[in-house]
Amino acid sequence: MKPFIIAIISAIIIIFSWNYIYHHYIDDNCTEFINSLEYISVNIDKNSWKNASAELIKIDKKWDNIRYKWSVLLDHHEIDNIDVAMAKLTKNIELKNTPLSYQQIQSLKEFFKLISENEKLTLTNIL
Repeated sequence: MKPFIIAIISAIIIIFSWNYIYHHYIDDNCTEFINSLEYISVNIDKNSWKNASAELIKIDKKWDNIRYKWSVLLDHHEIDNIDVAMAKLTKNIELKNTPLSYQQIQSLKEFFKLISENEKLTLTNIL
């Protein structure tokens, strides 16, 4: 009976730990990235490429710090998708290419939304 109780308590601890990590780390960071991408989009609308580039540099630095931590928790394919889209966005902003910049911003937002949705502790994700 003791091993069963220990297994149940361990499972509950793991579930609550993952939920805490998700809410306080993954979801918060995804939201911050999406908000920063919105800010870049607004600056592109205003034709303020310097501000868009400065914000992208901030995002890139933050992404460099977070990507290694996330690689322990997440699928590497998702991280690679973000790396590629960030590189494309950087080049498109450098070239001041509005349509392709918007395309990469939208791709990045979707990647972050997908990570946020896929890592939630829901019955769909468990099964």
